[in-house]
Amino acid sequence: MTNMVADMFKDTLGKDDPNFIGLQNPGGTRASLLDKDITYKQAAQVLPFANTLTTTRITGAQFKKVLEQQWQRAGTARSRHVHTCSSACPRTSPTPTMSPARRANASPPCG
Repeated sequence: MTNMVADMFKDTLGKDDPNFIGLQNPGGTRASLLDKDITYKQAAQVLPFANTLTTTRITGAQFKKVLEQQWQRAGTARSRHVHTCSSACPRTSPTPTMSPARRANASPPCG
């Protein structure tokens, strides 16, 4: 669901920009939509916070740093992963030699 939210952000803010990436923070999506008939209340519970969508320009190195920051050193608690829109994710199989950020964005679901 959270990856779909990131896709929605991309489609809403950057649909005409092939370099645009949608991101959703790991704790921002609070519910799923499971039924065919969905009420307004159920839809509002998915993203219950009054967040404002914004855009910014970052370099590829900065984006890599965002992805790398979600990994913890061995023996420490694992952090939650930032969710990316599907167009930001390469569709390859992860390998042991990939960096943590590359492995995170390897096979679906990404992010």
